[in-house]
Amino acid sequence: MSLFTIQNDFRYDIVRKIFEGGMGIVYEAEQHGAREFIKRIAIKVIRQNYADQKQFIDNFIGEAKLVADLIHTNIVQTYHLAKPAAFFLLRWS
Repeated sequence: MSLFTIQNDFRYDIVRKIFEGGMGIVYEAEQHGAREFIKRIAIKVIRQNYADQKQFIDNFIGEAKLVADLIHTNIVQTYHLAKPAAFFLLRWS
């Protein structure tokens, strides 16, 4: 049972909250694709009260871009930034 669903290029069923931070909330989710494809992911969603603030959105996008280029066992890598920049996807271990 999912907490809620995000529909974008794919469908993301939010399974549970993992962590809340200053910029957003990180959830465990299932990414649904074609032919019943399902991948377990982490998804970071921008906090609603900051979603219309340009500086905050720029910082959120900057964070996604920064960690996308870093490869280290202790850093969760970003692999997708959604449009509009309301959330980004993280590799789930």
